[in-house]
Amino acid sequence: MHFRSRRGVSVAALLRDLAISCAAALAVAASALPAHGQGRLQGRIEKDSSGVADVAVTLHRVTRDSAGAVSTTRSSAGGVFSFTLPPADTAGFTVFFATAEYQGIRYFGPPLHSSDARTGYQLEVFDTARIAPGAHPDGVALTRRDVILLREPQGGWEVNEVVQVKNQARRTWVPEQGRASWSFLIPKDVGAFEAGDGGTPPDEVRLMGERVMVTAPLPPGSHEALVRYRLPAATDHYVVTPEQPIDTVQFFVKLPAPQLEIVGVSLVDTVSADGQRFARYSAVNVQPGATLSVGWEGPATAPVDPVKAAVGVLLLILGGGTALALRNRPAATRGGSTTHAPAEAAP
Repeated sequence: MHFRSRRGVSVAALLRDLAISCAAALAVAASALPAHGQGRLQGRIEKDSSGVADVAVTLHRVTRDSAGAVSTTRSSAGGVFSFTLPPADTAGFTVFFATAEYQGIRYFGPPLHSSDARTGYQLEVFDTARIAPGAHPDGVALTRRDVILLREPQGGWEVNEVVQVKNQARRTWVPEQGRASWSFLIPKDVGAFEAGDGGTPPDEVRLMGERVMVTAPLPPGSHEALVRYRLPAATDHYVVTPEQPIDTVQFFVKLPAPQLEIVGVSLVDTVSADGQRFARYSAVNVQPGATLSVGWEGPATAPVDPVKAAVGVLLLILGGGTALALRNRPAATRGGSTTHAPAEAAP
């Protein structure tokens, strides 16, 4: 992500440090490779289970101190490609992955750690299809929306959202110039809107009125957009009204918090992230037109640094921990409203 705090602290740097720590742990657990070299990576470019020739393939390397492309080749007959792997980083860990450019779209292969096999690496590409103006692409659905509500010291609330979409079609959807491959609504009259690199490039996410437009091509699989904005100080509630079905909607509210009025979501538990505690509210199988909201009265107590709080919860969300926890629980009740002090929430 490319969010920066008002103190100049990079959220991206914190996330990178976490990724490095995770990768380092994997490297320690894996069998070490000789420092003089790592042999060859042999793989295949596939489309509908058939090899694709003459596709540009790039090998990337990530170490503790650097990341970037190290070599480029083209797939031969049958889609086969091969790279000579450079030496492992003896001072830390090394992770490789390959990308392929096909019909103007870049596709990413899986990460390759030191203990992984270096043959049979598969990288799948797809045909593209244009999205007709005003049409909804087939097989595309919103699967998750995670909303983090952070009270600001001067009044008002900062909102961080991670929204996930899944393309189940066997093609990459490409929008017309200036149009969106997918979109979602946020509250009216928000301020300080910005997009973070949560998987979708920030320059391909923009706000038009109350609609967040994602203009990036949409390959098969799951994709995430991350946005941040502020609600006006006079606002006393946050509302999500979906235009299409969503598998899961979650609200995270920093504790302690003012007394809340909850509509359409149920308290699941409390979660801890980066030393902070959050009440987590959830609804599943949310249908179009449903109203999901969190309302509040008066100021929150002991406002927290929004960047520190957001980083902790976003790490939890992007790591999949909250989604996994929710899948293992019964469906949350929808409809109706409750009023309570979330500081007393318990798992």
